[in-house]
Amino acid sequence: MALKIRQGEDKDVVITLIDEDTELPIDVSLATEITVRFMKTDGTVLAKLLSLAAVTIISGPGGKIKAALSDTETAALKVTASGDVIVWVDFGALRKIARSEGQLIVEKMPF
Repeated sequence: MALKIRQGEDKDVVITLIDEDTELPIDVSLATEITVRFMKTDGTVLAKLLSLAAVTIISGPGGKIKAALSDTETAALKVTASGDVIVWVDFGALRKIARSEGQLIVEKMPF
């Protein structure tokens, strides 16, 4: 399912993290850090972190998380009809990378 964001809106982005190998949810119950990464218009990355309370675990075993984006942050996101959201999940020294290829839609604010 696509994640749809309009530039300039406050948005809670809910993501279910799936392991590419097993096709099962990634259990994030014991994650030491979760970083959700979005591409910005200037080519830099907006990173939302669990440790900074910008990412919330909704269901640890279900791999469901939420990243809260402010209107200022969404205004800076790159407009795309088929973008990616990259999520780094750290378990101490071990890092899993989840990617929602082509599932991010960022629309320009109409006016």
